[in-house]
Amino acid sequence: MSRILLSRRGWLALPLFLLLLAGCGGAPAVSGTVTWNGAPVESGYISFTPAEGQGPSAGGEINNGKYTVKGVAPGKNRVEVSARPKVTAGDSMGDAKNAKFPVDKMIPANAVGNNQVVDVAKGTQTLDFKLEKAAGPPKKG
Repeated sequence: MSRILLSRRGWLALPLFLLLLAGCGGAPAVSGTVTWNGAPVESGYISFTPAEGQGPSAGGEINNGKYTVKGVAPGKNRVEVSARPKVTAGDSMGDAKNAKFPVDKMIPANAVGNNQVVDVAKGTQTLDFKLEKAAGPPKKG
C-alpha cells in the first residue's frame, strides 16, 4: 500500500518539478569581457537595467576582465560598468576605507561604451565591452 501511495505522490510531483525546471531556464545569462583603455578591468561591477524600466535589474562582479550575470531581463538593457580597488582578505576595514584607487583606473559614467543600451536575447550569450576614455570633458547642460 505504501508503494502505491509513494508512486502516486511521485507522479503528482513530476509535473510540478518539470514546470519549475522550465521556468528556471527562461532568464538569460550574459558573460563576456570588460576592458578599460585596452586593459582588462581588474576588479569591478557590471549591471544590466531594463532600458524601458520594465523588469528587474541584474548585476555581477568583474574579475580580471571577465564577468557572468544570470537573470538578465531579455530585451533592451542599459549596461553600467564601474571599477574598484582590489582589496585582499587580510586587509582590515580601515585599510580598505583608506585605500587610494588610482584615478586612471576609475571608469566614469561618460566613458565611451559605458551606459550603452544593448539587446539581450533569451538564453545564454556573450557580450564584450571595450570602454575608452571620453574625448573631452562632460558637456554642461
